Amino acid sequence: MLPSAQAVLLPEHVGYAEGACFGIPALTALQAVRLAELSPASTAMIVGGAGSVAHYAIQFAKMRGARVITTVSGPEKAAHAIRAGADEIINYRTENVGQRAKTLTNGHGVDAIIELDLSTNGKDYPNILRPHATVAVYGMSSNESTLPTLSLMRNSITLRLFLVYDSVPPIATPALPS
Repeated sequence: MLPSAQAVLLPEHVGYAEGACFGIPALTALQAVRLAELSPASTAMIVGGAGSVAHYAIQFAKMRGARVITTVSGPEKAAHAIRAGADEIINYRTENVGQRAKTLTNGHGVDAIIELDLSTNGKDYPNILRPHATVAVYGMSSNESTLPTLSLMRNSITLRLFLVYDSVPPIATPALPS
């Protein structure tokens, strides 16, 4: 339960579903897009495009003018990611993510990855990233990850791990009437 001092009234035009998602998922997505330093010249891979953080990250990346490739696990999730603005979809269950990313980028690789699960996906980075790319990591599925460090070093890949609770300044909340 949220302490009442941290509660914020929603504007009349914002529903409860939107309000429930806005907090942590939207702030995490915003910080990930900032750390990925996306621009109109960028191609970003946003992992897990149907998830709440990735759904916002797709929208924020598109607001910055970036081309967005995302991974999903099925057609319904692909449709959800496309509604958010994804340009290209990779079904990680039926396609080789690295090969498809290379094809979609004419062999160059992506400029940035916004990562949901470093522990599972880090091994594939050499096949996905272009040299000097950035990976903004907001999640992992285990306490430790095995990474292809020599490839990452040779290609000057930047890993930017963050915890949203530590990276976003507190939001000033108006006092609620008593």
